[in-house]
Amino acid sequence: MENTIHEGVDGRRYLVIHGDIFDLVVQKRALARHLGDKAYDFAIQMNRVVNAFRRWFGVPYWSLSQWAKLKVKNAVNYNRRLRTDAGRRGPASRRRRRDLRPQSITP
Repeated sequence: MENTIHEGVDGRRYLVIHGDIFDLVVQKRALARHLGDKAYDFAIQMNRVVNAFRRWFGVPYWSLSQWAKLKVKNAVNYNRRLRTDAGRRGPASRRRRRDLRPQSITP
């Protein structure tokens, strides 16, 4: 189901859609979408295995998917900061640094 209409108790109608329609990777990158889907399925299976062992040893539940999501989010933010800083230090910044270098005086 792509989307549906939900009618509230008060009679108002709401359009309910899946958030993937706003995700450019899901919409435009078939290979990334496929790999992400397989990685998600693998993570779910591994989460079950890891938590079965954790239960066996009396250790509380731990979410592999939440841990992975945090790692990916940190990597994306790092990459975004790196690109932003590189943009700030682009050609104009190099020109400014060059202008600050000591100039040789020619007679």
